[in-house]
Amino acid sequence: VACASTRRPARILDACAAPGGKTMQLAAAGHDVVAVDSSAARLSRLSRNLERLGLTAQLVEADVRDISGTFDLVLLDAPCTCTGTARRHPEVLRKRGFGRLLATQRSLLDACWGLTDPSHGVLLYSTCSLLKDEIEHLV
Repeated sequence: VACASTRRPARILDACAAPGGKTMQLAAAGHDVVAVDSSAARLSRLSRNLERLGLTAQLVEADVRDISGTFDLVLLDAPCTCTGTARRHPEVLRKRGFGRLLATQRSLLDACWGLTDPSHGVLLYSTCSLLKDEIEHLV
């Protein structure tokens, strides 16, 4: 989020946005934020938090792979295995479907790359995973 402060104001896409911490920080910094998430319930919570804080952002209930347009900054905090949270949540180490998750991450990353302004845009990809397959090998 701090890297967005170097450009003012910026048109920013927060893909997989809920619960909305990044969206709210960017909106508070004065950016034009489009927050996309496929979960209506999670977006509803984000909407309430924005309202409570007196902030605005465009909320879109959709799969980011179905979004069009270009953005100065695209943030993708992708769904992952959550291995970085294993100390607090050891059950994440028993998850299945790793191959399917990697395919989802790849398709989300490809879609977000296509939404990044080719002349000056930045794509920021993150996960809370410690696995190289979800970070270094994917990017």
